Formats: sequence, structure tokens, C-alpha cells
Amino acid sequence: MKHVIALILVMALTGCLTATPQTLSKGEAPKANEGVVIANFECGKPLLLAHIYHSGKKLSMWTEPMLENVARMHCNQGYQTMIMPEGSYFISSLVTEPYQGKTVKVGNTEEANALKFSVKKGKTNYIGDLQLGIDIEHRLRNPKSKDLILVKTVRNDLMRAHVFMKATQPDLLAKYPIISAPAR
Repeated sequence: MKHVIALILVMALTGCLTATPQTLSKGEAPKANEGVVIANFECGKPLLLAHIYHSGKKLSMWTEPMLENVARMHCNQGYQTMIMPEGSYFISSLVTEPYQGKTVKVGNTEEANALKFSVKKGKTNYIGDLQLGIDIEHRLRNPKSKDLILVKTVRNDLMRAHVFMKATQPDLLAKYPIISAPAR
């Protein structure tokens, strides 16, 4: 019983028990060295979420995303906002759902092939309307392959993001002006 309780506690602390997108609470604000990040993260099946890492983080097949990530974004949940320290980041460690009866496990994408973005402190950094998918057929044909073929699109719809922030976080937007900082 102690082991079960410990496992539940660890899962709760690492966020495994929740599928809630990361969104700022009313009144939450960045510290002096942080900025607000806003993105709309859309994914094709079978993706569920992706993890965000500091630029320069070396990932391996054994990297534990829940313990080493900076943040995560959930697919198809609308705009998500989060506070992150100023710096450069990349999106990797894609988590998938079962596809055609086969489970496709977490895949790590090297930084060179990932979507990358920067965060400026004291700003609301709109990193884009991001669309991400994987070539699932490649993974099914090559189940032992470490290659994760990404299909990625970044759309810059700053006006729509501004309208969202004005409606949901007007005080935050007034203090931290929105800038266009699209992922690439």
C-alpha cells in the first residue's frame, strides 16, 4: 500500500494525473527575469502533448520528460499561457495515443529538427499558432527507428492572440505587452 501511495504522489507531483492545459491563473504574474508565453498548439492524431526544454538540453531515448522539461503544451486545447524564464527553448518529447491498435511511445526530437522559440522577459511572447504532427506511418514501418519525422507549421495570428489575452487576462496584457515572437 505504501508503494501505491508513493506512486500516486510522484505522479501527481510530475503532472501525470492531469490532462489540463497549462494556463495562467488570474493574478499570476512573471518575476523580473520571466515572460509570459502564449500559443495555440494544434496537433494531428495521434499526438496528445509536447514538452518544452531549454535550448542546449541533450535528449536521449531515456530522457524523462516529466522530470527534465520546463513546461508542456497540450494539443487542441486552444490558447495556452505559461510563465517561463527569459531564454531560448525547443519543443520535443511528443506523447502519443494508441494508433491503429499499436501504442507509439514518447519520441524525442533533437533540437536541430524541433520547433524553437525565444522568450523575452517583461513581455507576453506570442510564439504562434503551432501545428505539429508526426509521420506515424514511418514509425509503424520502422518501429525500432529512433527517427521522429515531424510535420510542422507556424501561423502568425497576433491579432487573434491579442484578442484572447484582452478577454482573459486584461491586467496581465496591460502590464506585459504582447509581441510577435513566432517559433521557427
